[in-house]
Amino acid sequence: TDRVQAEAERFISARGDRPFFLYLAHYAVHRPVDAKPETIRRYPPRGPSPWGLVPEYAAMIEDLDASVGRLREFLRREGLLEQTVIVFTSDNGAVKWWGSNGPLRETKGTLYEGGIRVPLIVLGPGIRGGNYAHAPVVGYDIFPTVLDLAAPGFALPKGVEGGSWKPVLLGGGTGTVARPINRLVWHHDVEIEHPQTAMRQGDLKLVHHWDTKQDFLYDLAADLGERNNLARERPEVTARMLAELKAHVRAGLGEQKFAALEAGKFDDASAGKGKGKGKG
Repeated sequence: TDRVQAEAERFISARGDRPFFLYLAHYAVHRPVDAKPETIRRYPPRGPSPWGLVPEYAAMIEDLDASVGRLREFLRREGLLEQTVIVFTSDNGAVKWWGSNGPLRETKGTLYEGGIRVPLIVLGPGIRGGNYAHAPVVGYDIFPTVLDLAAPGFALPKGVEGGSWKPVLLGGGTGTVARPINRLVWHHDVEIEHPQTAMRQGDLKLVHHWDTKQDFLYDLAADLGERNNLARERPEVTARMLAELKAHVRAGLGEQKFAALEAGKFDDASAGKGKGKGKG
């Protein structure tokens, strides 16, 4: 963690007078679990835990947090903090070995909220601290957001499906994100029990299992834990969303892969036969 941070500072220092974009992907927090001995000593074991690694895992999180804080202070010393946007987020939900995700269903490796809802903190000029935004956002929004903040009015390349968070960030958490398409889509067919696609429109979210042909419709505003499947109660909405979901997947994956999904054909390379035995 410290080495990655040091390399990030070296990259920023070498920028000269040029603007910079830094994509900093820490190895933490992830297996193998590793942390500084002095940090681990602050976290005594608390009862039985998988592999007895909870103190090390907690220490790894603290080491990462401290590293992010030191990088922020580096930007301040360089006189860059007030003109730099920092986006802090994660790639997926928590893994099942380290406990639950609270009210959210499932964990990493699924398209339920426990697998795709992640931390997101944004710091930057004109962004007031202490606000929480309820607008649904997604990772592929980051590119249009950064572009909108750095070069307002610059045209997005054709095919970009994300939207800018700028109205929400500068509006104290209020406002909406405008995208070319009115849907957020996640697709997962590798190392998972049921190859699946999820699509969200507003507060409604549809999860489709390609192997079993099952559909799960949830109203996230009333059912964040995704316990009440509304697919049978709202068949017209389910059918409409499913048609749009399939059209999106067909356009993204191509006819050959889409036909395989529809036919329930999943080989080791593409879907792990739905057994979920991989290392991911």
